[in-house]
Amino acid sequence: MVARSWVSLFIAFSCFALDQLSKWVARSALVNGSVDLGWFRFDLVFNTGAAYGMFSNATSVLLWVGVAVIGYLLFTLSSLLKTQLDAWLYGFILGGAMGNTFDRLWFGNVTDFVNIHIIPVFNLADVWLNCGFCLMLVQVILYGRKKPTHMV
Repeated sequence: MVARSWVSLFIAFSCFALDQLSKWVARSALVNGSVDLGWFRFDLVFNTGAAYGMFSNATSVLLWVGVAVIGYLLFTLSSLLKTQLDAWLYGFILGGAMGNTFDRLWFGNVTDFVNIHIIPVFNLADVWLNCGFCLMLVQVILYGRKKPTHMV
């Protein structure tokens, strides 16, 4: 369990660092306008809501939700990690939550910059959160339907 906790924390802090680096580059490089690569654009957007444009102007509520999620995950992480897949999925969720919560705390909004035209503009923390939730779905499919090994 301890090794999985370290794996999960390493993933979380790596995701957080990559997210914050990418947002710093976006805030620096896109201040004068967007970069259009056709089907893919970089647009600097400051989001006061949650993913996909939900809960606009709810920064303070989302900040507290983020702090609560991060606290819960850090406090209970070792008990949540039953498989190596768990280490990855909780690492992604924790890293994504830390990235967007840090933005809300430090800047008062979340820096988004990736625009693929089919969903609202997003950032790497959103990618990490979605990866974590997708892995959680895989985990439920792989491990959630196991039958008991003994009959009572």
